[in-house]
Amino acid sequence: MESEELNQQLLDLIKGLEQEGLVDDKFRLCHSLKEVSSPFFFAELIPTFLTDVRTVVRDMTITLDQSIMDYYVMYEYCIKLRGSATCIGACRMKIACSNLRQAIDNKSKDGCLLALNDIKNEYCSLQSKWDTIVQLEKTIVSYESKRP
Repeated sequence: MESEELNQQLLDLIKGLEQEGLVDDKFRLCHSLKEVSSPFFFAELIPTFLTDVRTVVRDMTITLDQSIMDYYVMYEYCIKLRGSATCIGACRMKIACSNLRQAIDNKSKDGCLLALNDIKNEYCSLQSKWDTIVQLEKTIVSYESKRP
């Protein structure tokens, strides 16, 4: 498969994610930054984001499991995750974080649990699709590095 075909396939995947409402234009902007900074930028950015989400979600789960929940700590995690989701263009994750923020403001442990569950669901939706994008991106970079 030619490099141009692979790039088109990647752009079509991104467009599909936009149409599903999983990502916004910032995701496409992050993809375009690879040409400025490094060909591996995008392929490294996605796994880093996903790892950070897993870590924050784990820490949120631990905080929610405490008998007396620290809403300030949950707020800190929420802000961190929402900021990361906003920067990479994970708009549905950003909305889920806004719902968590509302639950935190209301000091509702049940609301926090529901919102965290939504965040986990959004993570699962993104992970499988983004893993495909990362593999395709690595194939493109590898193919282009072999060209004369």
